Amino acid sequence: MTPLHTSPVRLALAGILVLALGGCQPAAAPPAAPLQAASAPAVAGVRPCALLDRVAAQAVLAQSVEPMNDDAENCMWRSADSPMAFTTLMLTLVNNDDDAMAAQVYEGVSGIGSKLGKLVNQPLGQTTRKTVRVVDGLGDEAVFLASNQGEMVQSSQFVVRKGRRVAAFVMTGMGEAEGAVARLELAARRAVEGM
Repeated sequence: MTPLHTSPVRLALAGILVLALGGCQPAAAPPAAPLQAASAPAVAGVRPCALLDRVAAQAVLAQSVEPMNDDAENCMWRSADSPMAFTTLMLTLVNNDDDAMAAQVYEGVSGIGSKLGKLVNQPLGQTTRKTVRVVDGLGDEAVFLASNQGEMVQSSQFVVRKGRRVAAFVMTGMGEAEGAVARLELAARRAVEGM
């Protein structure tokens, strides 16, 4: 069993926390300090919000956005046009010690979406609907994951490994705007070029 202080587990727990809070809390809540991976410093010289800036976030969500978090590993935006039906967009970027650790983190992060959906849906007596597909030509390996958390909240994410770096582009919100997944993929492709 992996100890709780290791990088993949910390990243997974941070991802679950952000996804759960992003889909369930009012927009006015201040961002919590992210959990830091023990041996996974941020990508040298590249902040996530430089890869997923306001213009890119607005293009993905197709509406105005407000920042929620901007630190060395996480960039998070929320939609600003509708306070009752908001969507969050997050990029978590982790630089690992080596390719083996990156592969382990990638595998761990790739499984978070459906596990979170099950965790939320099971007590509600709802079925988790999920989609998983490998994405070609995006980093060294990438996967698209989509699932629901309850009846109204949808989560779509692209998890990408490029060398020692792992990036998770996560969009969570009330329903899904037409074309949002395609716009999220385009933003992920552009950001990965800069990693």
